[in-house]
Amino acid sequence: MNIWKMKALCVGVLLFAVGAYPVNADNLIWVPAKTGENAYTFKMGMKLPLPADVTAGADVFVNANNAGRLTTLVPVDFWGRISTQSGQSMAATGQNSFNVRRNVVTGAVGVGVEALRRRILTKRLDLQTSRSLTLQCNTYERQCRSATGRQTARLSVTEGGPSLIAEGAFSTGDGTFTNRLAFEQNILGGVVLQGAVQNPVRAPTASVNLRYALNW
Repeated sequence: MNIWKMKALCVGVLLFAVGAYPVNADNLIWVPAKTGENAYTFKMGMKLPLPADVTAGADVFVNANNAGRLTTLVPVDFWGRISTQSGQSMAATGQNSFNVRRNVVTGAVGVGVEALRRRILTKRLDLQTSRSLTLQCNTYERQCRSATGRQTARLSVTEGGPSLIAEGAFSTGDGTFTNRLAFEQNILGGVVLQGAVQNPVRAPTASVNLRYALNW
């Protein structure tokens, strides 16, 4: 199967999945992205016609050679999300969410809850904080391996300015606590430059990277 047939298949799966629901185009999720020279991600799903904010769908990850032929087994992640708004005001917003994701190839399942808060500090500064708890399991092995708690704060300059990020996490899988400080700047539309220091107090490790995504 080549990459163009894979694109057509993804569209077909999306149309089949949403056929049972009376939805309009605004409820559909279709985000194809080129993540590398011959690597693609197809995010597809829909917002379900329910009172709560409920979305569900699948992510398909594709690698191909220069001739357009797939080079690896295509992994698929099925996902679902339920979110509610809380603490709305002119200067602050909040969102609580429940997420589930399953990889049909490996059997890996992630179940998580997250509380997200956004606050306008000044005309130029925004603060976003999040707290999350994620449980990692495997349906084929019928066991849960670890739980991870994470807390993040992001201070951002508005209108495309830089962001300063502080993050801490604890995992029961290996019993370790990690923290990270990072600086991000969008430099060319979809290109983001990031510099980070992992575990800056105990054993600092610095890194610099660029990431990009092309949508069509």
